[in-house]
Amino acid sequence: MGMSRPIKDMSMPDKKTRVPLYALYITSLISVTGDAMAAIAIPWFVLETTGSTVQTGIVAFFSVAPIVIGMFFGGTIVDRTGYKPVSVFADLASGLTILLIPVLYATVGLEFWQLLVLIFLGNLMDAPGRSARQSLLPEVAEAAGMSLERAAGLNESLQRATTMIGAPIAGLLIAALGATGVLAIDAITFIISALGMLIFIPSHLANKNRPNTGSSYWADLKEGYRFMRTDRLLLSLMLIIMVTNMIDYSLGAVTLPVYMRTLFGPDSGATTLGLVSGAFGAASLLSGLLYSWLGDRFPNQLRLVAICFVLLSARFFLYAFFPPVIGLVAISVLAGIFAGPLNPVLSTIEYRRIPPAMRGRVQGMMSAGVLVAMPIGGVLGGFMLEWVDMQTALVLYGAAYIVSTSLLFFNRDDATYTAPSVERATGD
Repeated sequence: MGMSRPIKDMSMPDKKTRVPLYALYITSLISVTGDAMAAIAIPWFVLETTGSTVQTGIVAFFSVAPIVIGMFFGGTIVDRTGYKPVSVFADLASGLTILLIPVLYATVGLEFWQLLVLIFLGNLMDAPGRSARQSLLPEVAEAAGMSLERAAGLNESLQRATTMIGAPIAGLLIAALGATGVLAIDAITFIISALGMLIFIPSHLANKNRPNTGSSYWADLKEGYRFMRTDRLLLSLMLIIMVTNMIDYSLGAVTLPVYMRTLFGPDSGATTLGLVSGAFGAASLLSGLLYSWLGDRFPNQLRLVAICFVLLSARFFLYAFFPPVIGLVAISVLAGIFAGPLNPVLSTIEYRRIPPAMRGRVQGMMSAGVLVAMPIGGVLGGFMLEWVDMQTALVLYGAAYIVSTSLLFFNRDDATYTAPSVERATGD
């Protein structure tokens, strides 16, 4: 008799594979494209069907609020249930709610309150899906043999590129198919994303660090909150980014549109605003890609974040000199270069410091905290220009940016620290 050979365990691969990593990138990009299309198509649909700017504003609130709620409370569901099932369910549920908008409108009719319910539910269920895909990145990067810095850099850069092209694609499709047609296509993108996760992400990777505890949902939620509150670096980063996001949103949503319209008039101002925004986006995309290539060579990631933030604040003071168009574009390119590495570095620090079994809930809470500051920034921007002139507002923004981000230079926490197990991290 010949010697029998051991049976190979097909559930655990014995070599590096990049298929799950690329699948995660592609499904995330498809989902982000759908989000970008919905961000244009839904307000346009409301304006087309109601003509009311007030109702459009209400829809905007019902689009943002559930994301904050879903991120904060949904991350614990991600940790308890697993990355893959939550991502698949979230995409299918979000796709269904989006699809119901054009279907109901074309058949039995759609009341405004029904539209609000569908938008709220769609974004509420989409938020845990985003958290699940974000939390899965370290596992698929490890399986691919790719450094965390490079994987995070590519992920952030690809998502930035998709967001940049998603809005123009939505605009072209609205012109060709109408808002309801774009919403139907948007629903299909969610279904494709769910199928991609279901087929190409192995379950053993998606459940690799899933906690196995008998604690309740609320106990797990409190555990995540306690960890975030006691990690000084993560807490300080979240608070600083809340300030910078509030200022950035105020700049982009209110201050720059008024700035461009005042300097160049309504027509040329809109063109210049698009040019400046495009220059910033392109530069930050290229800078992020460069970081994904060279990021693991930087020994002090936290110092890199602090330097980029402080240099990024210079744009406010330069804008205050009211330069010509070529100067505004140059400022935006420089700002984009400094902004590009920020999200990849911050994501890498989070991945390293947060225990894998708590990643969904802690990252979800941090994302919720950062997001909640953005609407405040929009309101602040409007009042700021009522209280002071444009030049003073820009200088105040720049000063607040420098003061808040310079605190990172005094932080002595080790940004390369890798989290221990959940038990050690929480002191249980």
